[in-house]
Amino acid sequence: VAGGLCTGTLIDPDVVLTAGHCVYLPSEGINAVNNPGSLEILGGADIFEWGGAIFYSNVQEVVIHPDWSGNISASGAVDLAMLHLSTSVTEIPYYGVREAPSASVGDEGWIVGYGLSSSNLPNSSGVHRQGETEIQQLFSDLMELGNPTGTCSGDSGGPFFTNQGGQW
Repeated sequence: VAGGLCTGTLIDPDVVLTAGHCVYLPSEGINAVNNPGSLEILGGADIFEWGGAIFYSNVQEVVIHPDWSGNISASGAVDLAMLHLSTSVTEIPYYGVREAPSASVGDEGWIVGYGLSSSNLPNSSGVHRQGETEIQQLFSDLMELGNPTGTCSGDSGGPFFTNQGGQW
């Protein structure tokens, strides 16, 4: 992200799912996409104190969802992008996207991200945070989360974990 921090979710050994606004260049128009060129996968309790990347790869392609409108506040807004990596990640496990998940409005789950807390304490950027949230609305292939809507400033693109059949 130009000047910001976003979280991403490894959904395949060579694909990272993130938020569309994390790769969007508003100064260049609605279809402008920023390809970061490379991606470092960091982890731990604080990504800036850990001391190094777990994995590094060039970004082969950035694909923003075709229904991206640039308005992440609109009801039903689609805020998704994928980064196709040049090299497959083998050092860490990935969480795939479930086939035909069962979900209902009101179902609870966990969101995870790295970023600033609501209090914006000094040196709190890049700290691992998690919190409970629930499904507010369901669409044909998307869901809207809320109550609360996020864990921190920087959690965009992070995963939403739900428990189905005893499996997260």
